[in-house]
Amino acid sequence: MKKVIIHISDAKKKKMGWNENNISFCYKNKIINVYCGSDLTQPFDILLPKIINDQDCKRILDSIKNNPDALVVDPIQNQQIIQSRKLTYERLTQYGIDCPQFIVIQSHQEMMIFLNKHQNIHLPVITKPIPSQGSHESHEMTIINHPNGFNYVKYPCVIQEYINHNGQLTKVFCIGKKVISSTIQESMGNIDSSCKLEYFSFNNEDPESKKKYFLTSSQMKPFTPMELQNYCDLLSKAFNITLFGFDIIRENGTGKPYIIDINHFPSYNKSFSLQSFTEELLNECGV
Repeated sequence: MKKVIIHISDAKKKKMGWNENNISFCYKNKIINVYCGSDLTQPFDILLPKIINDQDCKRILDSIKNNPDALVVDPIQNQQIIQSRKLTYERLTQYGIDCPQFIVIQSHQEMMIFLNKHQNIHLPVITKPIPSQGSHESHEMTIINHPNGFNYVKYPCVIQEYINHNGQLTKVFCIGKKVISSTIQESMGNIDSSCKLEYFSFNNEDPESKKKYFLTSSQMKPFTPMELQNYCDLLSKAFNITLFGFDIIRENGTGKPYIIDINHFPSYNKSFSLQSFTEELLNECGV
């Protein structure tokens, strides 16, 4: 028998559409016993930890020490890179994977110094909190279309080049080097000289907060399965993770692709039951 623990919060279980805490099934002539929840006191053969909060990291590390022969899927040090937009964009740049240009600004004062040195800064830009997940605030973003807009930004933050992409992004879900699914979603529209707003803020997880800013745009050339598979391979290697999703856009005019977001253990659009998810995970891990 193999004991698998999928360590996630109740909120994450709800997003995945899972109601069970414990299931058992037969897989490749082995009995697989799965526990899904936040308890880490049970012994295990395979652990998939999803960091719930900062205090949770110590609990995860302690449980790994108590089960030294266990397989750990997506160790927390790899997850922590993806939890920081700064570290994520640095890693993308390091591996030569195109993402919009960015800087990290710690305070309003630092922003003013930067603007004085770079008076011809190209606008628009988009500001994002450095933490990429874990709270409602981590999805609060602001598009700056005039230097005055920097007075309304919450610091510290990542300031990133805004790429016009015809209001269209592709959201991709992966397990290991396998693309599970992809969907084309509505995104922020193109911004040009006719836009008179100095800045506008929205929550990236709230479609209603973005609707008033959508501009009518033409369709972009969709990504081919081969293109998405190539990015899946690159990102899996760059971040050394198994469960991840990424958002990719094409630049209006040039068609150049950019990775704009990566997240660990996405919801997969609730397409997996707990058993089918575990089977896919075991297959990827070669169990």
